[in-house]
Parts: sequence; structure tokens; C-alpha cells
Amino acid sequence: MRIGPVEIGPGHPCRIVCEISANHGGDIAKAKELIDAAKWAGADAVKMQIYTVDEMCLPGVTCPAGPWEGQDLYELYKRAGTPWEWWPLLRDYAATVGIPIFSSAFSPEAADYLVREGCPAIKIASHEANWASTLARAIGNDWRAFIVSVTTREQARNLVCWCDTMLWCPPGYPADGLVESDM
Repeated sequence: MRIGPVEIGPGHPCRIVCEISANHGGDIAKAKELIDAAKWAGADAVKMQIYTVDEMCLPGVTCPAGPWEGQDLYELYKRAGTPWEWWPLLRDYAATVGIPIFSSAFSPEAADYLVREGCPAIKIASHEANWASTLARAIGNDWRAFIVSVTTREQARNLVCWCDTMLWCPPGYPADGLVESDM
């Protein structure tokens, strides 16, 4: 598998991917600083997430547990989101820094957008893994790296023909301790 110029798989060294996620705090300059920091730290690639808040949840839903317990998820996702319009800007910036960047997609529309905009790899989160085949069809024959997080062996079995790489993703967030029997 390849993410831009970075080859991944047997015969290649372990690769480090830096996750930007919502750590930019809604500031594109901060997102660029995070790309710089990833390059400086020796990361092999950077991953971001693009979504619209309506792809993620409905208004008025309260987070039931964890670090965001009691917060309105719609408002939380709205604050944490990376606008789609940032993708080409951050892609081009990462290219000038010399580090490949790719993104998670949370809908077929997002996957289509990322393909059109030249995203070299698409990551599907574990919550969307049950419809990863839909996203794979959205990507179509435009081959690129397709990475899916899975939480169960059943998900892995159902997805094995749809993706290049599966990542074990412990259920829940933040993750509890991983035990060998979970894998």
C-alpha cells in the first residue's frame, strides 16, 4: 500500500501517522503548525478528518459518558470539525513541507470529494466500518489506499475484500486498556 510516496506493508519499516483531528481548534494556521510539527517530529504522514456536523449527529443529542459527558454532541462536532474547504489548502501546504496528508471520510459524499481533490488515501472510522463497502463503491475504480478501523473480528471478516488495510480500534473513546483477547 502507498500513501503518496510512502510505502507501507511487509518489507517496509514501521510508519508513523500524525493525527490532526480537531487539534487545530478551528484555526487553519494552527492546522499548518501541526503539519510542521509532524514533519519536524519525523512522522511519515499526516491524517485529518473532514466532515459536516450533519454527517455526524443530530442536534440535541447529549454525550452519555466519557470526557464529553453531558455536552451536546452536535455543538461539539461543530466546534471540532475541519471544513471541507481546508482540504486542498492543507494538502498543498503539506506538499510544500514534504509530508503526505490524507483524510478520514464519514460519508460517500466526503469520499467522492476527497477523490476529486486528490487525497492519496481514505480512512474510515470504526463507527462507519459497517458501511465501508458503500464508501469503497463511492471511490470506485480510482484506486488509492483504503484504510478501515474495525472493532470486532466480524467487522474484519466482512470488510476484508474492501480495503487495503484494517486497523484494530478498541471500542469506546477514550479507549480502555487493550487486552490480547480483544484482537
